[in-house]
Amino acid sequence: MGSLSLIDVLGATIIGAILLLSMLSATYHVQAMSLNIRMYVNLFDISDNTISIVEAYLSKVGFGLPAGTTAILAATPDSVLFRAKLSLLDSTYTTLSLVQGDSIADKGYPFQLKRNGVRELGPFYLSDKMILTYYDENVDATTDPPDIRSVKCEMEFFYKTSGKFDTKQYKNRITFWKYFKNLYLQN
Repeated sequence: MGSLSLIDVLGATIIGAILLLSMLSATYHVQAMSLNIRMYVNLFDISDNTISIVEAYLSKVGFGLPAGTTAILAATPDSVLFRAKLSLLDSTYTTLSLVQGDSIADKGYPFQLKRNGVRELGPFYLSDKMILTYYDENVDATTDPPDIRSVKCEMEFFYKTSGKFDTKQYKNRITFWKYFKNLYLQN
């Protein structure tokens, strides 16, 4: 009978160890999920704030320029270069640009906002290339800078989850249109 109780004690110890390991594993996974959820919310906040800044820059296209002056200097699928006054009190025009760089391993595609060729904001990293599609006043796609009156901008921000066993990539794809009202007003 003594050996039977020793087996009972060993069995209870093994079952207790398994339960303890299960609880520790569950605690780790709950903490990892909590961190990933917080980072996912941060991803949305950061991408929304970044888009607000980009929209603010793009709203300046052609601001304060006299009629007939070229506002958009260059427009490609991954960059735009334009001129504007930043306020009515400015006596000179500022050259602003939204530029995407080449992919960087494990970081993505960097894009930044520049003022007179000097980086002002960024780099912000995207999982895929930024796509800028330009339209004329008849909403036909165009690449000719004098004809451009609006742009459709597609960006995808991302975050890689933390975890030893199950890493994922959360993405937040944002598409917005920006109408260059200052260019419409010049006509």
